[in-house]
Amino acid sequence: MNKVVTDVAVGGMAARLGDFVASLGPGTIPDRIAARVADCWLNALGVGLASLATPYAQVAQKAASHLSGLRGDCTILASGAKISPSAAAFANAVLLHGRTQEDTLGGTHIGCVVVPVLLALSQSGAARPERMNAALLAAYEVGGLLDAACGRISTGRGNRSTPLYAPVAAAAAAAYAMDLPAERVGAAIALAAGGAGGGGQSFVDGSDDWRYQAGLSAQLALSAVELSAAGAVAAPNALEGHYGLIRAACGSVPEPDFDRLGQDWAIERVAFKAYPVCAYAQSACKAAASLSITRTVARNVASIGIFMNPFEYGLPGIPSPGPFSGMTEAIMSVPFAVAATLIDGAPNMGNLTAGGCDELRDLIRKIQVHPDEAVAPMNCRMYLKTADGPTLFAEAGPNPQEFDLASSLERALRDVSAPAGTLGRLDKALRRQQPDLSAVERVFEEVRSAAMFVHC
Repeated sequence: MNKVVTDVAVGGMAARLGDFVASLGPGTIPDRIAARVADCWLNALGVGLASLATPYAQVAQKAASHLSGLRGDCTILASGAKISPSAAAFANAVLLHGRTQEDTLGGTHIGCVVVPVLLALSQSGAARPERMNAALLAAYEVGGLLDAACGRISTGRGNRSTPLYAPVAAAAAAAYAMDLPAERVGAAIALAAGGAGGGGQSFVDGSDDWRYQAGLSAQLALSAVELSAAGAVAAPNALEGHYGLIRAACGSVPEPDFDRLGQDWAIERVAFKAYPVCAYAQSACKAAASLSITRTVARNVASIGIFMNPFEYGLPGIPSPGPFSGMTEAIMSVPFAVAATLIDGAPNMGNLTAGGCDELRDLIRKIQVHPDEAVAPMNCRMYLKTADGPTLFAEAGPNPQEFDLASSLERALRDVSAPAGTLGRLDKALRRQQPDLSAVERVFEEVRSAAMFVHC
C-alpha cells in the first residue's frame, strides 16, 4: 500500500466530512450505535452468504480473475480464491448485492459496498483492526448525509443513489481504517466524488448492469483512498462545485445538514430488507403479509389497490404488472411482490427467477398501483376486495425497531442450505470491538463446502 503524503490541501464539503470522520473514535460512539454497527456487519455478510447461489457472483468472479492478474492476499468470498484487493472488493460487493436484500439508507445501499472495501483492506494489511467498526460507521454517516440531502432529487433525474454516494462513503471509511489524517480523508472523499455515478436505465431494460455497480463502486473507493494516500491533488469542491458531483446529479446543490453529524446518527435510519425485492416494495409485502389470508382466499381476490408515495410510484418498474422477461423486472414490481407474498408466502429467489407461476400471474392482473400524495415515503396502503367477502385494509411502513434481523437472515440462509449455527458463528465473529474477519472467511468456507445449493 502507498505511503501517506499529508502536505496536499483540500477544502469544501469534502474537507468538512473528512474532519468529522477523522474525529470518530471509541469514546465518541454511543453503545446503541456500536450495536447498530454490528447489525450492519451481520446483515451485509449474512446476505452475502445467502447470495452464494446467485449467478451474478459467478460472473463477477470471472471478471475479477482477469482484472487481478497476479494472485493476491484477498479472498473472493464466493470461491475462496486469492486475488488483489481491488478485484476482491469488486467481486465481493457484487456478491453482497446479489439477492437485492442489502441494507438501504434512503435510496443508497451502503453495506454491500463498504464491507467488501474494509474486508480487502484488512486482508491486505492496510487497515488497523481497532478502527474497523468506526470506519463502517463513518460510511453510513457520510453516505446518509448525502442521500438525505440529494438522494430523491438525483434519483428523480435518472441517477442511481448507490453508485453516486456509496463510493464516497466507502472512501471515507477506507481512509479512516487506514488511519489517514483528516486532510487526506477529505481528499479520498473528493477523489471518489470525481469518479462516482451510475444510471438506472437497466431497470427499464431489465438488464443486470445495476448489479455490478456495487462492485465498481467498491473499486472506485479503493482507488480513491490509494490516490489520496499517495498524495493526489483532489478538487476542493468535488462535491458542491459548479461541475461537482452534486450539481451534476441534482441540477442544483442542496445543502447537507452538517449539524446532524455525530448527533442524529444516520446509521439508526438504516433499513434492513425482509424480502429480496426493491426497497420500495418492502412495505407492500409487509402489508400483504399482515392480512394473513390463505392461498385459497388469494385465489378468489377480485381486486387489490395499492397506494404509494408518488415519487416511488414513478420509479422504473414499480407499478409494472409484467410480463417479466427477467429477475430485474420482477424485483422492481410491486404487483409481483404483493402477489408472491399472497400466493407463496413471500417473494423468494425461486419465484423471482421463474417470473412466478400461472396462479401468481393471474393475481398480478388484479392488482393496481396508484400514486397518493397522502402516503409517506417508503409506506403503502392496501385495499383487498375478495370476490365474496368484505374489503380488507392494511398499511405498512419501515420500523427498524421492530425488525427481527436474525429471523430474516435465517430465512435467507435456507436458500443455500447453510449448516445449523451458521448465523450464530457469523454474529460471534462480528459483534466485537474488533470484528474477526478471518472467522468470517471460515464461515463462508463452511457454507461453500456444504455445497447443497444450485445456482439460480
